[in-house]
Amino acid sequence: MSGAPGISVSYHTVGEAANDLRNAAGAIERELDDLQKYVAQVTEKWHGEGQTAYQQVQKPWSDTTRDLGDKLRSIASLLDDSVDGYRDTDRRAARGFGN
Repeated sequence: MSGAPGISVSYHTVGEAANDLRNAAGAIERELDDLQKYVAQVTEKWHGEGQTAYQQVQKPWSDTTRDLGDKLRSIASLLDDSVDGYRDTDRRAARGFGN
């Protein structure tokens, strides 16, 4: 193994990853909303077992998709927190050297 062991963090890259996750969550939710609007044009005319069966399948799928968006935002927040933690550690280390 070559090179010195350690951790190298690019604050900018981690921040971009967090923003990408937030953007992905928003895009997923917009697509879901658009799909639901489109499907609603058809399903609002349904009556009976077909409508009930669709609703039973669709609701958990929508809930899971929204949950995915929430999880992506949570990961983005954790990435933001990790950047803050690395910066704080870096500053403390610099102060330890008299800077």
